Amino acid sequence: SAVVPRPIGVLSTTSSKDGSGVVNCAPFSYTSLSAHDPPIVTHGICLSNGKKKDTLRNIEATGEWVYNVLTTSYLEDANACAASLPMEVDELK
Repeated sequence: SAVVPRPIGVLSTTSSKDGSGVVNCAPFSYTSLSAHDPPIVTHGICLSNGKKKDTLRNIEATGEWVYNVLTTSYLEDANACAASLPMEVDELK
């Protein structure tokens, strides 16, 4: 099955589980529903110049992320999340 139209969403992650971590936000359009029971959603996370992106590093470190589905009124904000920023920059501030 497919998700149509393909939703634009933002994955938000943090570099630490204890609340002291840096927040990362990244737009994702490559998302799919894989199962409904249990619910499984998949995201395509690519390497950047052969290196893991902050989103993937944070997920591997904490095992946690939030997928935020956006309405069209947030598309400009999602585009702003696509900026290449140093890992130590908190993207919610």
